[in-house]
Amino acid sequence: MNILVVEDNRVAAHFLVKTLEKMGHTSQFAENGALAWELFQKTPFEVVISDWEMPEMDGLQLCRHIRDYHEQAYTYFILLTAKSQMEDKVLGLQAGADDFLVKPLDSGELMARLQVGTRILTMHNQLANMVSSLHAAQKRFSELFMGLPIAGITIDEQGRIQEWNRACESLIGLQGRMIYEQDFLDTVAPPDMRSTLEKEIQELLKGKHISDYEWVFQEKSTERYLLWNAIPLASYMGAITGAIHTLIDITQIKRTEQQVRLYSQELEEKQKELWRMNELLHQQALTDGLTGLYNHRAFQEKFNHEFQRAQRYNMPLSIIMADVDYFKKYNDSFGHPAGDEVLRMVSKLLQQNARGTDCVARYGGEEFVMVLVNTDTEGAAHVAERIRKAVETHEWKLRPVTLSLGVATLSLEPTTAAELLSEADFALYRSKQDGRNRVTASYPPDIGEITSAA
Repeated sequence: MNILVVEDNRVAAHFLVKTLEKMGHTSQFAENGALAWELFQKTPFEVVISDWEMPEMDGLQLCRHIRDYHEQAYTYFILLTAKSQMEDKVLGLQAGADDFLVKPLDSGELMARLQVGTRILTMHNQLANMVSSLHAAQKRFSELFMGLPIAGITIDEQGRIQEWNRACESLIGLQGRMIYEQDFLDTVAPPDMRSTLEKEIQELLKGKHISDYEWVFQEKSTERYLLWNAIPLASYMGAITGAIHTLIDITQIKRTEQQVRLYSQELEEKQKELWRMNELLHQQALTDGLTGLYNHRAFQEKFNHEFQRAQRYNMPLSIIMADVDYFKKYNDSFGHPAGDEVLRMVSKLLQQNARGTDCVARYGGEEFVMVLVNTDTEGAAHVAERIRKAVETHEWKLRPVTLSLGVATLSLEPTTAAELLSEADFALYRSKQDGRNRVTASYPPDIGEITSAA
């Protein structure tokens, strides 16, 4: 530390300076209080060790001068004295002395007193830094508060307005002098929300925070949407002394949200319509327009899928191919509209006699095809025969209509989807060749073919 030694006895002063140097301190010497005071005003000292009794200016006078001097940080003042009466110490303390050293001086006691002084000076410096930081923070807060682009208002514990900023004046259309000490709710709250907001203010002044609370503020003939946020203000003892509010004008945001909501509803309706159209187009892409069955393309996709699944899990899979007998003659005799009606009815009978898991498709012209999952040859032949009888026994308006059908089943022998379809087509050909209106099932080579006919 930098220490000023004030002593009119040169021998005592020299001893004290040397002792301080040994302790690691720097020091300067003044012969009396007047010289010390002149030196003190030019050079800052952390500690002054001064004799009490001196010519021109004694230690008490020097101490009072230093205590009245505010140009530098706090100085720790130690009085050197031979006086030991209590009233003498009281005089020293009243003059502003921090501590006393009794003559003759003991170096151990001096070191201890300086250590105490160091701790006190450290605390003084910390306090000074805290005060400086607090003042700087208050200044920054004031500048920030006034310059905020959103309305800011502080209230006391009674809910009365204490501070406001320029954005607040602009928002509510009132100057600060007109709202000072006015009730916050009287100034900004809509009448129909008064009771609700009073409860919020009461909770706020108990320590609750208010976040993103919306209300509508009526400014003359215009409605403005406000977003209210507030936090309580507390003293260093924890007592609530008021609150700071911010009011954000979100009118444009709310109006934009309303417009976006309308647009979103319109867009949602258009999307639904688009989905419906896409679904319709999808169905049309997979559906035969005349019969409502799957078309050739959809059949190929489903057949290939089921074929691969049947091979993967070693499951039976059967194909039924059907053809309307003498359909060309029917068209030539009764016309294409009548022929179309036959195709539609045959399609309906196929669907009625199919299971939910079966795929029924128009293969082309008057040909139809069915994919029967997890169905062996006998099961598929039974389904085909049921369909043949349903078509044969149907009450046709112009003349009887019959079907020829061919059945093929995926065997254990390696084969392809195309080969299985070719087997079914060949079985259909055999039905036509053998007189039509019958079912021909293609069995494995060791069994041969089985034909059922009317």
